[in-house]
Amino acid sequence: MSKKVYFAPHIQDGDSIAFPYQGFNIVARVERDDDMTPEEKCGGDNSYSAMKLNQYRRGDWWFCGVVVNVYQDGVRLTQDYRHALWGIEANFNQRSNLYLREVAENLAFEAVKEARDARRSKPDVTPPRVNLNGTSKDSLMEGYGRALEALRHAQVALAQTAPHGRDWQTLPDRGAFPRAQAQHVERLVALGKIIGELEALGEAVIDQ
Repeated sequence: MSKKVYFAPHIQDGDSIAFPYQGFNIVARVERDDDMTPEEKCGGDNSYSAMKLNQYRRGDWWFCGVVVNVYQDGVRLTQDYRHALWGIEANFNQRSNLYLREVAENLAFEAVKEARDARRSKPDVTPPRVNLNGTSKDSLMEGYGRALEALRHAQVALAQTAPHGRDWQTLPDRGAFPRAQAQHVERLVALGKIIGELEALGEAVIDQ
């Protein structure tokens, strides 16, 4: 049995770990969550000690998110940022980062379900047939590549618009925030679908 891999006691933005899970490879990375503060974490009633608040202001500890993706044979099978949990204390004490591995495993459970679905179903696209009188393979691939690069940047930007409860807390409708979260996921899924279709087109062209 392989030794369990954990995040280091002191981590930096972008650090990652990889581990096997149910026949897949999981990559979990941490990203700084600048939208979370001690006040936000405590719902306005700050329960952190003065020492911990001073350490936070110095940057000794901070809030992060754990983002999980599933890979197989070097291919990513999940949408980036779809399986993530935010507002977690990083570098809070010598043992606090052990919790990040637990979060990663919990996220991996649902992420692997998505990965299995992705392996079973491929996007329904109608690829072009490369021919002497048509667009060259290199030009087609260059076009798909440019579009994919732009869409992946858009995917990151869209993920960063994730709803935060503080922006819905004054609404009388208690279901507003959960609906906003679900709609955000739907937008990510829709963009991920387009990315998947372009990847499938590229794969079809490169195989010709």
